[in-house]
This record gives sequence, structure tokens and C-alpha cells, in this order.
Amino acid sequence: KIAVDSDVLGGIYSGVAAANIIGGATYANAQQITKANVIDHIIDMGNKLDEADQAEAGRWLVLPPWICSMIKKSDLQNANQAGDSTSIARNGKLGIIDRFTIYQSNNLPIRGDDAAVAAAADADAQYKIMGGTTQFATFASQFVKTETLRLESRFGDAIRGLKVYGYKVVQPTSAVLLNAKK
Repeated sequence: KIAVDSDVLGGIYSGVAAANIIGGATYANAQQITKANVIDHIIDMGNKLDEADQAEAGRWLVLPPWICSMIKKSDLQNANQAGDSTSIARNGKLGIIDRFTIYQSNNLPIRGDDAAVAAAADADAQYKIMGGTTQFATFASQFVKTETLRLESRFGDAIRGLKVYGYKVVQPTSAVLLNAKK
């Protein structure tokens, strides 16, 4: 799962239309995310999709854990601010913000996916935060071979399989990319 997520998220961000990139291609222009402006950046991402005439249904946004923590600590932690019966602080689910269903992932690309930067969670790291609609990319996955084998160190059997997958960006204007830093 981690390998597939890392590969797909690391590959599809380069397919985002240039007009839908916020924060430029260089680190110098990356947007600094704070508790005070995190919601504004999410709304700006939604606005980019609106300007590109993209559907409101099926929008998604993948955020790193540190941004999700900021949202949980924001004014949206109050149920009356989030428009829900249970606060974000109580249920831990971010749900939907500005028509985006929020997903959390540690597998977003970090400034060229430099392993040392990612491992250290360096404050200078540039994160590729992606959002879009279901029309942005396709993905297919299948186990093409499975086999049962006997465990050597225990009683019992194990199953292993060969999983193949593929993805392709099909509508570049259906996604938005935010180059962000802490």
C-alpha cells in the first residue's frame, strides 16, 4: 500500500496543468502554511478548480499529517463552525472542507522526494499538496497471481500475491497543486 501510494502520488502531481499550480515550481515561491491561513489555502485550491470549470462533485484533497493537525486545531474544531453535529477534535475526521473530501497521507512528494528531507521532516521541506476531481486520473490494480505456502517457523499457511497497477493523468485541468512549506 505504501509503495503504491508513494508511486502514484509521486507521479501524478507532475500532470497538473501549469495554470492550476499555486506556489510556483521553485521552493522560493512555496506557500508557508500556518494555523491562521490553512483554510484560506484550501479555499484557494477550490477556487482554482472553479476557475477551470471543474465539477464540484467528487473533489478530493490529500494533505500531510502536519496540515491535518493544524486544521484540527483551527476554529473548525468547534462543531458549530464545521456545520456538523460532532467536532473534528472529538471524532478525528476532517470530512469535507470547501467541497473537498480530505485524505491524510505521509506519501505526498517532498521537494523531489529527497529521502533525507523526508526522514528528517525538515522545516525547509517543500510539500506537493494535491487536490482534484475524480476526472483527473485513472487507476487500476489487480492481483494477477496468488499462491498458498506453508510457514516454516509456525504452524499454518500464508498467502502471497503479485499485485500490478497502473495510473494515468487524463484531464490535467481537473487537479490543483499547492507547493507548501511549514
